[in-house]
Amino acid sequence: HQPKFHTDGLHMPHTSGEKTYETGFHYLLEVHDLGGKNKDGGFGGPLCSEPFSQEIADLAEVLLQEAEKDKTLAYTNFKDPAPTLTKKQVELCKGFDYGDKTLKLPCGALPWPAGTPEPGYVPQTNPLHGRWITVSGGQAAFIKKAIEEGMLGAAEAGKIMADTDHHQTGGMFLRINQFNDVCTVDASVAKFARAKRTWKSGHYFYEPLVSGGNLFGVWVLPEEYRKIGFFWEMESGRCFRIERRAFERDGLMIMRQSTEIGGNVS
Repeated sequence: HQPKFHTDGLHMPHTSGEKTYETGFHYLLEVHDLGGKNKDGGFGGPLCSEPFSQEIADLAEVLLQEAEKDKTLAYTNFKDPAPTLTKKQVELCKGFDYGDKTLKLPCGALPWPAGTPEPGYVPQTNPLHGRWITVSGGQAAFIKKAIEEGMLGAAEAGKIMADTDHHQTGGMFLRINQFNDVCTVDASVAKFARAKRTWKSGHYFYEPLVSGGNLFGVWVLPEEYRKIGFFWEMESGRCFRIERRAFERDGLMIMRQSTEIGGNVS
């Protein structure tokens, strides 16, 4: 929507419909702020009004039981061997300046895990664009195991616990902005956008951890509603593999993440 302003442009009063704005700039601000949103702040269909109701909790239980029996997970149901770095490779990377994107890793190229789909698919419908998704459940046990496995440092785990408000909502919000094979995810306890992680399908992204660790991650989109990923935690030399898929159930958009920790899938 490109409004046609008169010669004095943005600085004069502007009328649209039955509403007159102090200046064209104020009008543009409001249009930009609305940005195609529906009345409950989402894009696309209406948001679930009671995400923590008993009805949704019961549905989540059913979905979790179904997930336990699912044999269609990525990496041949996570049975493909997961690569690890050697102790020597981990040592070589100690003290490396990860912030300088022009440098090559001293340990050589990171192995690409067997069973990772080939990048190159470009989603056409962007079904998750602008969605708020509430994430909850199993967090404390998951984090404890993640620390034991060297996937998270204690400081990073503390930050995750702080980011996820377990007293008020039992979870946190993810907001996804997706345009074809490029995606930004905002994560927050409150509903405000905080664009933190932009990535492109099949390309490495780098993330420094609060604990001083360093992550290299890849997400690949093999189809419209599925992401398959892995990330290397460079301090331990371990590779962790993930799958996310979205699907419709009872009129709701459900997102399920399967994360491999210590030989088990959470």
